[in-house]
Amino acid sequence: MREMNCNELVERVTDCLEDALNPEELARLLDHLQVCQGCDSYFNEVLVTLKVMSNLPAKPMSPELEANLLAIYHDWAEGGVVA
Repeated sequence: MREMNCNELVERVTDCLEDALNPEELARLLDHLQVCQGCDSYFNEVLVTLKVMSNLPAKPMSPELEANLLAIYHDWAEGGVVA
């Protein structure tokens, strides 16, 4: 089984948290967390952030903010540069 590197772990964290990794990928991720202090810290920071964010009250988005975010997304999706 090929070892997971730090970049791959960062790309796979969301999949891991959504239980979307196959057993081999999950084993590779967990093995990497055992040997890489930086990635272990990163993973734990993501968990803490999600816990804190999930406890915040939902607040409606203003129409202006929604329009701005959609414009940024559409520019990005069409290959534009987001400044």
